[in-house]
Amino acid sequence: MSYTNTESEWGTVAKTLHWLIGILIVIQLVMGWLFTLRAFEGPFQVQLVLNVHIPLGVTVLGLAALRLLWRFGNDHPQLPKSMSWWEMFLASGSHTYLYMAMIVMPLSGWIATNAFGSPVTWFAGIALPTLAAVEAKETGRPLTSMAAQIHFWIAAGLSAVVIAHVVGALRHHFSLKDIVLARMAPKGWVKAPGA
Repeated sequence: MSYTNTESEWGTVAKTLHWLIGILIVIQLVMGWLFTLRAFEGPFQVQLVLNVHIPLGVTVLGLAALRLLWRFGNDHPQLPKSMSWWEMFLASGSHTYLYMAMIVMPLSGWIATNAFGSPVTWFAGIALPTLAAVEAKETGRPLTSMAAQIHFWIAAGLSAVVIAHVVGALRHHFSLKDIVLARMAPKGWVKAPGA
């Protein structure tokens, strides 16, 4: 297997980034929804967000930037020619949304955190640049509110797109019996239909 992509197969780097980012996004969405639904109360919830959710979000942002650079610098396998125009449209749209969400969602969370008055740190307390000035409580914190709303609505859309992405991959494998899932799975994990 090659580290780089070919016209027929994803390379090791693309696969690794895909699965690593995918796992982190699912973890982030679960934590985010638990936070939103107030599954945890008090200091534990705040510490979970500050110590885990924010650094993981920054990690997703960094990995997504690498993924985009890798994607634009390499070939990438084409979708099966058997797909209809609407399936290609949905696949293209969902991939575009996923890439946009991987960038905008962490940035909106970062801005909301800074504007609220908290620093954004990575793991081990590594301080990261401030993207927004602290808003006074008396102003109603409009930037904080707007960035938090963007963060929330992108999360809602991302949750739906991730579910659709997984369902689509499973449909390709079990119903359409093509190689879409097999060529993105780690080598040996999923056999191509008919192989």
